[in-house]
Amino acid sequence: MVLLRRKTTASKKASVAIEAPPAQCFWVHNGPVLKNIAELRLALERMNDAQFAHHVNSGKNDFTKWIVDVLHLTTLAHDLHKAMTRKAAIKVLEKHLR
Repeated sequence: MVLLRRKTTASKKASVAIEAPPAQCFWVHNGPVLKNIAELRLALERMNDAQFAHHVNSGKNDFTKWIVDVLHLTTLAHDLHKAMTRKAAIKVLEKHLR
């Protein structure tokens, strides 16, 4: 049996390592303070639907705004903007973190 490893680009590795400066961390409504996308993925798993709806609804998407404005990951933000449920958002982040 041969196991194939998926190629990881340098830019993908770099984007996973990006952390927000302390003053620009993301404060989840009634939840944790996040400094990177790995922490966002974990927070999405743990937050309830009301917390998610506070940040993502038909009028706004705080997560994508933070990812663009602070982490400067426009491709990830574009993909995440389409995710209107917690489960969909988790899948987008998992794909990006691989």
